[in-house]
Amino acid sequence: MIVNTRDFKTGETALHIVVARRDATWTGFLLQKGANPDVRDKSGTTPLMLATQLRFIEGVRVLLSQKAKIDEANNQGETALIRAVQLRDSELTRVLLEQGANPDLTDTIAGLSARDYATRDRRAAAVLAEIEKADSKKKPESTGQFFGPEG
Repeated sequence: MIVNTRDFKTGETALHIVVARRDATWTGFLLQKGANPDVRDKSGTTPLMLATQLRFIEGVRVLLSQKAKIDEANNQGETALIRAVQLRDSELTRVLLEQGANPDLTDTIAGLSARDYATRDRRAAAVLAEIEKADSKKKPESTGQFFGPEG
């Protein structure tokens, strides 16, 4: 499909370009016309990763609404969530976690996950709080009743 044509030097598509321009309208338009939200450039960067790096939260939301794969990693194994944590961006971290990003996937450079980066960085307390809040939402609430084997 022509909308997914790549630049031969960089591997970028039109979607990468409009995300880099922080243009949510064109991002949505290209996605409606069949742009692949998970296409990678030569460094393995997806439009979602690029939007995260640019702190383009509206673009992140548009891409996720069009089924961009949230846990795709670049050539270094970094996911959008790892980048959001490294940027100490609690709002992006929250959005990604709410959409199902896995905080325990590790990158290939340091072998660290988003949770690891947040824990190690003393300046990332707000980001770590978002991860912990997402953890607590996943755990089922105890009813206080035990339904074990009968004895």
